[in-house]
Amino acid sequence: MAQKTPEYSHVKMPTVQQLISMDWQYIEGDWDNAKVTERENFKQVLLTEHLKAAIKRINLDDNSNP
Repeated sequence: MAQKTPEYSHVKMPTVQQLISMDWQYIEGDWDNAKVTERENFKQVLLTEHLKAAIKRINLDDNSNP
């Protein structure tokens, strides 16, 4: 879990709350366990399965099919 620093309280969490209000999904991370955030490791910066699903969902053909 993130440390409760002034940056966390005054920058990170207000930004997270704004994104949540815009229907973003927020997953609280863990400093030691990458799998908590659905990653294989901390070098993985892109959640490819989420990206693929989102691309299919928003890029429909003329008949509203993926």
